[in-house]
Amino acid sequence: MNILFVITGLGVGGAERQVMDLTGHLASLGHDVTIISMVGQCKLSVPADVYVINLEMSKSMGSLWRGCLNYLRTVKRVRPDVVHSHMVHANIFARLLRPFTPVPRLICTAHSVNEGGALRMMAYRLTDRLCDIFTNVSDAAVRAFKEMRVAPSTRIICVPNAIDVERFSPPSDRLVLKAELGLAGKDALVSVGRLCPEKDYPNLLQALSIIRDSGRNFHALIIGDGPSKAELLEMVEQLGLQGHVSFLGIRHDVERFMGSADLFVLPSRYEGFGLVVAEAMACYAPVVATDCGGVAEVMGGFGSLVEPGRPTALARAVLAALDLSESDRQAQVESAREHVVERFGLDRVVERWLSLYKAG
Repeated sequence: MNILFVITGLGVGGAERQVMDLTGHLASLGHDVTIISMVGQCKLSVPADVYVINLEMSKSMGSLWRGCLNYLRTVKRVRPDVVHSHMVHANIFARLLRPFTPVPRLICTAHSVNEGGALRMMAYRLTDRLCDIFTNVSDAAVRAFKEMRVAPSTRIICVPNAIDVERFSPPSDRLVLKAELGLAGKDALVSVGRLCPEKDYPNLLQALSIIRDSGRNFHALIIGDGPSKAELLEMVEQLGLQGHVSFLGIRHDVERFMGSADLFVLPSRYEGFGLVVAEAMACYAPVVATDCGGVAEVMGGFGSLVEPGRPTALARAVLAALDLSESDRQAQVESAREHVVERFGLDRVVERWLSLYKAG
């Protein structure tokens, strides 16, 4: 098949990484795959045999006009069998331009329970008939969109994110890996996500302060970057956590840190799916997470869930997870990985997408 992906941008978020994983796997199966990125530069490694076109759009009218023309020219040249758009701006963009360059099939995918305010939701409603299928990444996200009447209940379905379970796999020796990272003799806590209000890292830092006061010897590694970084660094100083928390910025080897973790912690306020949770589970990391969006579906009962925005509850759950016996820990992580492979393995999810691509 000839498949054209359209995405708002190719930064380092979960949706962007998901598109790279999907396109890489589709290309490895012999499909012709092109990605159109609307804004910014690509910050991810592009899979072999996947072609990326950057429209370099901005908010100026001239840039928007050029971006639209370049998109229409690309669709005419590529002649895709299906266009698959991701994230709100790309979804609306692909819908609005479809009448000017008919494509056999347009699938639009949202990646969150919350993709913006009332105007964006109205735009989704008004353009719904311009796409063939509208998907979101979890049952919880689909329910939220149905409640907001973003689309008729019969036209929006769940297709979960996919996990590359070959890349995200258990380490050969977790303790050796911990020692390599300078974490020997300490409880290693790992969290991965964009440093932004939705991910609620203040919740995690407050919980870590409580854990520190309990006398626990730990170190937390926070991987990611974003607009809240300066605020979070200041909060670390205010809470006296300088010796207990490290911000590692953007990493392209997050599986190495997940594999070393005694515990993976997700403190988010909002999630569509919780991709990093599934990745951590695939790496044999026990998980404590906030119960938001599709996270409970991802975890499948393997790990601990707490209410968002409750640092005391989060701290208690972290301490309880760290106190698991080695046999209980091993049983939990083995079952958790099996759950992830069965439900979210890349092969299985790509099969689902291909069936939807061909369904027209």
